Amino acid sequence: MSLRLKKLLAIILKVGNQLNHGTDDSNGGDDNNKKHAQAFTLESLLKLNQAKAFDKKTSILHYLVMLVKRNDESLLNFKDDILSVSKAEKIQFSYVNEELGKLNQELKVLKEVAIEEGAKVVKEDKGSRSMSIVDIASQKTVLKTADGTTHYDKAVPMDAEGLGLTPIGRFAIDAKEAWSETKEYTVKVGAKFGGVLAYFGESQQLTPMQFFSTLSTFIRAFDKALDDVTKDEKRKAREERLAAMKKEQEERKMAPKLERNKSGGSNGGAGDGDGDSPKKGKKKISAGRRASTMGAFRASDSSAGAM
Repeated sequence: MSLRLKKLLAIILKVGNQLNHGTDDSNGGDDNNKKHAQAFTLESLLKLNQAKAFDKKTSILHYLVMLVKRNDESLLNFKDDILSVSKAEKIQFSYVNEELGKLNQELKVLKEVAIEEGAKVVKEDKGSRSMSIVDIASQKTVLKTADGTTHYDKAVPMDAEGLGLTPIGRFAIDAKEAWSETKEYTVKVGAKFGGVLAYFGESQQLTPMQFFSTLSTFIRAFDKALDDVTKDEKRKAREERLAAMKKEQEERKMAPKLERNKSGGSNGGAGDGDGDSPKKGKKKISAGRRASTMGAFRASDSSAGAM
């Protein structure tokens, strides 16, 4: 059992309890008489990608990925511990047992043919069960390797049915032995798979193909969610950089104007930095108007002196 997968499943259980009850019940207590889940079926993993948030895009699986990224990124690679799952989902265990059954029936027919051939050899040799030098040489042990599996041609002892007297008979003996080993191996594999189902709390009626297919589908969905979250984080980071660059450019443009305003304020605070501008509310009198006014005053003074 993968330790990282085990930790990830524990996080999923906590997230599920938080969504359903507002708490993960990590201490095993019964908060407000709410019954918290202590386990979940493997098929429930596929529902994590179905429940969406208000934006209709973010799923619980996306939230799970973000949670794992913040707390323990090593769990993101849990699939590296169970690489055989993708291969196991393609194997139909029931089909293997069915084919073994058919093969056993065919071996029985082969054995009957081999017995008949052996009987002919005995009859031709007038009851002698001795083997020729060629037959003995053909049973010489030879090491063979096929598809990564090592095989040996074993010398076949004399048997009551006469199978060892003919090539077909010796083949029948070797084939039956290979079938028996394969059958024994499939029984062991079946027992181990039963232990896996018991460990996950699944029904013993669940087939290997169903179990591994569900787990493999979850792995693919998890990787897709991880890719979505990573792309979204990169997009947000890019937008933040662009916003920061834009703000910096605007500040650079505003810097000279702010400096001029600051300099103008330190020179007495005149409106436009001119110093000769009239104060607001007062009218400026022209030179012509001042001259005519002074002439009027002089005329008035002359008249007063004549009187």
